[in-house]
Amino acid sequence: MSNPEAVNGDEKRGLTPILLFFLLTFVISWGWAFVVFFLPDVYYAQSYASVVGVLATLFVSIQAFGPTISALVVTGYFEGNGFKQFSESLIKFKVKYYWYLLVFLLPIFVYSLPVAFNLALGNPSNHDYFNVSLWGITFAAVISNVFFAALAEEPGWRGYALPKMNQHFRPIISGVIIGVIWAFWHLLFYVFGSRDWSTFPQFVFTVTVISCIYTWIYLKTKSIPLMVIFHVMHNLSNTVFINYHNPLWGGIIYFAVLIVILLCDSATLLKKTKP
Repeated sequence: MSNPEAVNGDEKRGLTPILLFFLLTFVISWGWAFVVFFLPDVYYAQSYASVVGVLATLFVSIQAFGPTISALVVTGYFEGNGFKQFSESLIKFKVKYYWYLLVFLLPIFVYSLPVAFNLALGNPSNHDYFNVSLWGITFAAVISNVFFAALAEEPGWRGYALPKMNQHFRPIISGVIIGVIWAFWHLLFYVFGSRDWSTFPQFVFTVTVISCIYTWIYLKTKSIPLMVIFHVMHNLSNTVFINYHNPLWGGIIYFAVLIVILLCDSATLLKKTKP
């Protein structure tokens, strides 16, 4: 017969690497951001137009890699042989084609639906939706999102934290916890004035909901490349449509998508997986 106290002790020890991952992620990202804060010349030198600008961009963007760097450090410290399993999901491209379609098209659907609704009403908002010069999609924007958002974050949030969290919690709970932490990891955007504080509650809501959708897709595919594509498409779709409607609509529509997922495949998100 198992000893409940021993089981609880193992559970707590099993959570130690995850807690360290989250702590180290904030220390790396926020610490580097504060270093850059005191180097304004470097910050404002960022560009893709010169070698100096590119180097400045790379220097500043190190803070974005907090989740991935943390995942590598914690894996190396707690699991010397854990890099094989960690790396397998990073290079798993072989999944059914419809998953690629889903992660590519879902963000476009979510953020364009309010636009379609407005057009169906005769475009009373009088937006020039089809002027691509207003969309903000440039080569630099795509590259930045691929390297300094998706690749910088997904190996950490989904490649490391999610599988570890799922050993202790139901996937839907893991998704919510990671989502809230993920949202607050972006808090410096608000502290330094890049974003309006009034949008923070809806940002936390949207990121938490979409984190649960990431969780579902990852559990069905075990593919970080899919997470990268989903992350990039979400950011780009949001960039295109953010000027045309209340950002809260994105979170509400993602929430409706999550409800559909739970109705059609509740076991994936609600059933706790064995370690």
